[in-house]
Amino acid sequence: MTDVHEIRRKNLIELISMYKSVANLNSALGRKRYDGTFNQIKNKSQPPSAKTPRVMGAEVAREIEMKLHLQPGWMDVVHDKPQTELIKESENFLKSSFNRIRSYRLNSVTPSNLTFTLFDGEMKLSDYFIKSVLKATSEENLRFVVVEDNSLKSKCKIGDALILDFGVNTFTREGIYLIEVNGEQLLRLISIDYEGGYQIRTDDFSQRLTDLSKIKILAKALYVCSGTSL
Repeated sequence: MTDVHEIRRKNLIELISMYKSVANLNSALGRKRYDGTFNQIKNKSQPPSAKTPRVMGAEVAREIEMKLHLQPGWMDVVHDKPQTELIKESENFLKSSFNRIRSYRLNSVTPSNLTFTLFDGEMKLSDYFIKSVLKATSEENLRFVVVEDNSLKSKCKIGDALILDFGVNTFTREGIYLIEVNGEQLLRLISIDYEGGYQIRTDDFSQRLTDLSKIKILAKALYVCSGTSL
């Protein structure tokens, strides 16, 4: 019977192949890009203070499965044929129900230098704020959504209002986008990685795509209005 540590090592090698490099796999898992852990496991390196080569423990194996949306125990199983095509650029992450939102129209613009007021599901913005601060494509394209979970809590928390520009329908630069996947609307942080691909992220998960053809960009977040009481 093959040792479970060797099975995990071989499955790790397949994942590295799928993501093209250890650095890309690290990024997909939310680790530091140049963390050397997986290289050590892959190469059976023996740390100076250890008596045996480094192996993958159960905790790391379960972390990989959870963050890459693999079946529980996937890392511990010998696969009869390459699994790359079955899990390559998985859409499971994109279809998950993180970042529930309520959407409202920005239906009142005030001709003054006031920034905004938020009340009863309506937001008032000044013309100056729209043109000079938000630099929106147009007033008519603006909407706001109220965030209902903490999946992107490093950027926006429950109760915060995001001002979205629905005139932005392509990736322009790193930021929070409202995207649609199979009819479901989700908030995701999108950025470009070192290999020219795209990282689609929440605070807890990261999925790498070589292009954005599988998702539809509906809008880009321009501003977050904190729901924190003063």
